[in-house]
Amino acid sequence: MRVDDHGFIIVETEKPEAGSRSIGAGDLPGSASGGGGGKHALAPMHVEVAGAASSSPQMQGLDEHEISLHQFNPASPSSPRSPASAKQSKATAAKEKIWTAILDGEDIGNARKEKKIKGLCREGIPDSCRGRAWFRLAGCHTLQDHAVYENLLAREPLPIYNAIEKDIGRCFPDHIMFHDPNGQGQSNLRTLLRAYAHYNPSVGYCQGMGMLAGLMLMYLPPADAFWLLVATLGDARFALGLHEDSLRRLQADSKVFDGLLAGKARRLAKHLASQEVQSLIYLPQWLLTMFTVTLPWPSVLRVWDMFFCEGIKVLFRVTLAIMLRSQNHLLHKCPSGGEIMSYLLHLPPAEFPPDVIVRDTVKVRIKGKVLQRLRESAAAAL
Repeated sequence: MRVDDHGFIIVETEKPEAGSRSIGAGDLPGSASGGGGGKHALAPMHVEVAGAASSSPQMQGLDEHEISLHQFNPASPSSPRSPASAKQSKATAAKEKIWTAILDGEDIGNARKEKKIKGLCREGIPDSCRGRAWFRLAGCHTLQDHAVYENLLAREPLPIYNAIEKDIGRCFPDHIMFHDPNGQGQSNLRTLLRAYAHYNPSVGYCQGMGMLAGLMLMYLPPADAFWLLVATLGDARFALGLHEDSLRRLQADSKVFDGLLAGKARRLAKHLASQEVQSLIYLPQWLLTMFTVTLPWPSVLRVWDMFFCEGIKVLFRVTLAIMLRSQNHLLHKCPSGGEIMSYLLHLPPAEFPPDVIVRDTVKVRIKGKVLQRLRESAAAAL
């Protein structure tokens, strides 16, 4: 598995003689054909599987489509703020008071493992405190260096700028902050991604990063969003290695996911295997964007609240929670690989509201040390 010069993910299988092809899920919800959000001009991310025979089950009904990591989530708001009822406003004000005291009064980065902080993050961080809380939970205040950031902005252009430029307009195109090609939102996104390409040349740029950076910019000024992206992609607690161009970390984590799924839902795992549905076809869309194109917008934010508190374990728990919640549908209403893939890449928003996804995620038990050992073993085996 690798990223080619155009930013496409190439997944090598064990049947190289059949050539390579694009796999897809059709128009995601919100597209002209999928309904829900209007037509977008997208040039989607491809997941190409070398050696996948055209007659294999997971290809049926998918030949003319592509997986997009840039489809704007139809459940997302036109701005990061949403109106609330009077009762909700009162509850939110109470939460804001608690979070303001926490953020003003202690080293939240060191306190994030405390039950109080974990519980508050699982309940959902108030929107007004969310960016600052993510920043502190991730330990960005220990990384932040304004001189380094300014130096990165002044550097000479890189070839990867072309790939970044192609993706700028595809990240949240219906969001008020990013819909104008000449607006400040797209300008800030471009600046942030270029700076990161200089900061971490071993990653440079990979599709999916624009969605992460875009969401961060909805809650933080550009310089702070940059350091949050640095922590997210460069800290072993979080998504370290997932976006590297070899994608070895993603391959290894897919093996870990496969093993965990087999242990928690053996019948479902056998069903997926019988239809030749590989997790490497749908996990990139989920993990590389941290669910920004997978789950309803309120659920995405709640997942991120937990992620910055509890770390990479949350991503595994969410993926398993999605599969466990979907298993009856997949087993009884998706007899073919094409139907399975269509469902997994078009998760119905109504099935995954925020309180449900948090509840189901918390139910999935994975010990951090056990997960670490599994990830290390899977990476060493590649």
